[in-house]
Amino acid sequence: MDFYDHINNGEIYSCDRCQKAKLSEHEYENYIVFNDRLCELCWNWIHLKEGKCSECGNKHSIRSIYENFKQKCSCGNVVELIA
Repeated sequence: MDFYDHINNGEIYSCDRCQKAKLSEHEYENYIVFNDRLCELCWNWIHLKEGKCSECGNKHSIRSIYENFKQKCSCGNVVELIA
């Protein structure tokens, strides 16, 4: 059975991490970690975002629910952090 067969039978897939979000087909098929199926927000959270300042060379990292994240460096430059 595929995703929609289960949905049509009344089953609801939820995120194994937060256990609140209903999973879309894309999330169910693609966001899998250690056999856990995750929503997009939890998927983004577990992937550390990293970047390096082009001005001073400082490295930055942060966890975020967003796919891409911008952070201001101590030198004033804005650094884009990506997974």
